[in-house]
Amino acid sequence: MALLLSRAQAMRKCGNCGPNPVPYPLSTGPECGDPWYKIRCTAGILWFDALAGSSYAIRSIDPFTRRIITRPATLAPKMCVSTDFRSEGMHLNETLPFSVASGNTVFLFNCTAHAPSMNCSPSSACHSYIKEHADFSVCGAAGAGPCCEYRSGGARKDFAIRLHGGECTAYESFVDFNGTVATVGKRWPESGVGIEWVAPQEPVCKASIDCKELLNSKCGVGPSGGVQRCFCNAGFGWDPINGSCQPQTQTHNTTCTGHGKDSHCKVRKKKKMLVPVVVSIGGIVFVLAITGVIFYKKHNQAKRKAKEAKRNKRKEVSSRKMVEEKLMDVVDPLLKEGACDLELETMKSLGYLAVSCLDDQRQKRPSMKEVADEIENLIKVVKGQVSKS
Repeated sequence: MALLLSRAQAMRKCGNCGPNPVPYPLSTGPECGDPWYKIRCTAGILWFDALAGSSYAIRSIDPFTRRIITRPATLAPKMCVSTDFRSEGMHLNETLPFSVASGNTVFLFNCTAHAPSMNCSPSSACHSYIKEHADFSVCGAAGAGPCCEYRSGGARKDFAIRLHGGECTAYESFVDFNGTVATVGKRWPESGVGIEWVAPQEPVCKASIDCKELLNSKCGVGPSGGVQRCFCNAGFGWDPINGSCQPQTQTHNTTCTGHGKDSHCKVRKKKKMLVPVVVSIGGIVFVLAITGVIFYKKHNQAKRKAKEAKRNKRKEVSSRKMVEEKLMDVVDPLLKEGACDLELETMKSLGYLAVSCLDDQRQKRPSMKEVADEIENLIKVVKGQVSKS
């Protein structure tokens, strides 16, 4: 419970352990780091404490990948037995934010049974390792069980480098080992067990005073509820690497956090909501602009066609009058004598229809149906006039 209610002042970064820096959130004491991420500093050496009293020296720490590399347990003198055999290998506390990282290649020695997930074939690299390392030659001596290998990682988190219930007695581990030369003139890399940690959340608080060590934050409940934490103010984002509230412009990769009306999440959410709105409005304006241009062009084309049709109609009327006048010049004078206006107009229309049928341009000639309809109309007009008289 004391760990759960750690004050914000525990966010202060711990000092070096000898020459070794201790990055946040790792903690070597109650006054620095996050107590959930406890490691131990003894005589200038960092140690990672596991279950059953086993401890492992820390070889390196990378705060950006959130990975600790520890040195594996050594062999007992002149025996193919690891010094942590009593705990069946390295076992981590599953209630803490640490787990075995993926990518560890683990050699198991002096095994009495083969687990399905292990490679115990003669092609396993563990055989070469025994031959090339004098301290492990005891694991290849007469009477020793076979060696096997497996790789950590998968769908489930690992919390142990197991000796498989006592079926094997010793192990060796390499981080990201691919079986090739690690460095020039060296086949095998330095042994190690990769352990990773979960990115820390904002520190837990009970009152505003608990957040005084975390600048630009205040105590409150997050959007998802739960315990109160020191959430960063609007315009700032939680930086899990440095354990501080950084200006948003400097924390592009941090997780959106906050609470209440000043929530960093809400600020970012509003910005995200503006993007589709701006894009949508821009798209509508673009479509309207294109539609306007098309309508303008269509409208101008229609106006030009109307003017052209009007001019053609005038030309057609003028041309028709000229043709009709010329046709009347060749009509027998005897037919024109005593003819009424209707008869003269009928003569002109029939003459023009005949000339149209002889036009040089085929597309201007009337169809047979159009000719028949025109003659029928003329007959109706003449008959109607005669019946009236």
